[in-house]
Amino acid sequence: MIKKKLALVAILLLATTANAEMSPKKEICLTISTMAQNVMSMRQIGMPIAEPLAISQKFADDGTSSGAKTNEIMDGIIMDAYSNDLRYSEQMKTTSINEFATKYYLGCMTSID
Repeated sequence: MIKKKLALVAILLLATTANAEMSPKKEICLTISTMAQNVMSMRQIGMPIAEPLAISQKFADDGTSSGAKTNEIMDGIIMDAYSNDLRYSEQMKTTSINEFATKYYLGCMTSID
């Protein structure tokens, strides 16, 4: 369980890795979608909300405007994910995670010009 949590945290922190072949819009939206997927994964394994919030706070603590914006986005994603119920079957967890990530990707793609 600890290894799974650490892997999810590492993936969340690496979600901002750039892909030079993507348009900036797609890159941003994919990053947000990946954040959403990882946060909902944390939710679905039963991780307490304090853990993703602590990760998010690290972005704000870096003192940059981009860190503050990342923190703001992540906090919104975290609050949204943790307002969803836990699913108990693996199939329902996977569906919930995928639908949550898709919601954020589509929302991003339609809101950025």
